[in-house]
Amino acid sequence: MTERDYSSFMSSGLPCLSCIGPMDTWCGYVGVNKGHPLYEINYNDIECDTYEDYEIRVHGGLTFSNYIHNISVASIDNPELIWWLGFDCPYPGDLIPGLTSTRRGNIYRNEDYVRNQCVDLAAQLAFNRVGEVKEHILVPIGRRLIDVG
Repeated sequence: MTERDYSSFMSSGLPCLSCIGPMDTWCGYVGVNKGHPLYEINYNDIECDTYEDYEIRVHGGLTFSNYIHNISVASIDNPELIWWLGFDCPYPGDLIPGLTSTRRGNIYRNEDYVRNQCVDLAAQLAFNRVGEVKEHILVPIGRRLIDVG
């Protein structure tokens, strides 16, 4: 079975992307619109005191924040106006297909894994500054959760 190299979907009302990165590992991204407190904020700055309401937990931590151009995203009319926050999977313990020498016991973080991380990240980003969570419904299908809300 071969995996796709790109997918887009919505979760917690936010656009999500998963794709194969330059090291042949999966990367995940969740977009926020203008008006979101983290819009145009560098991922390195999100963990500082100014944004303490957002304690982001995602595989390897955030490693990307920027616009992504020339993409097609499900249910989004102007994806070039979305600010994307993302992560990747080339860390100790992760299997990196692009490397000829891989450590025994490393785990390949596949599309399903990254998609589930995106769903979780989207839920965290939908959490607003007064502690209310945007309505979303997660339904387990196999070993992954699908957002139907």
